[in-house]
Amino acid sequence: MLCLQICYDGDIPDFKKLTKARQVCPCSLQKGVNDIDDKKLLKELNKILTLEHGHLGMYKNYQDYQDKEIRRAFRRFMEIEIEHINKIKNIFRNLGGIYSPLIESGDIIGNLLGITVNFINDQEVLKTYSFIENKAHEGYMNFVAKLEKDNEPRNNFIAEMVAANMFEAKLMHLWLEDKLRNG
Repeated sequence: MLCLQICYDGDIPDFKKLTKARQVCPCSLQKGVNDIDDKKLLKELNKILTLEHGHLGMYKNYQDYQDKEIRRAFRRFMEIEIEHINKIKNIFRNLGGIYSPLIESGDIIGNLLGITVNFINDQEVLKTYSFIENKAHEGYMNFVAKLEKDNEPRNNFIAEMVAANMFEAKLMHLWLEDKLRNG
């Protein structure tokens, strides 16, 4: 496993500089410096990527909804989930890691959930998806907090990148809740 930590003085350097550190950095040899080592980070990112594929599977069937507003929102939510997936995949590439080929199983699970939920009414779909988006927001909040606690420039940079996904999950949750309340 390559070391992706870099020692520096000053502001957070750009991501390319952070990921060019291929040799072991002296500060990475100190115990307790990294709360999230490379292996843990890649494992967390794999988990997130699988869940994002699950969300994509939920929204892919947007055309099946009669309600025009739901159809339009779910189409946009599908696009947002694709953006989330691409962002996490780019982080993997920049870290020099390889994401698990099993991540796309999340898409299958999302599709199954979509099919299962579609047998119920739109209100039940909205409740279920709202719950899932709220849990996604909570998961992202915890992940971002772990990364920020570490104080390593690379992890802080990744926290900034995935924080956008966290906010979008919250916005989707809020839209779903609003639609539930106001029809």
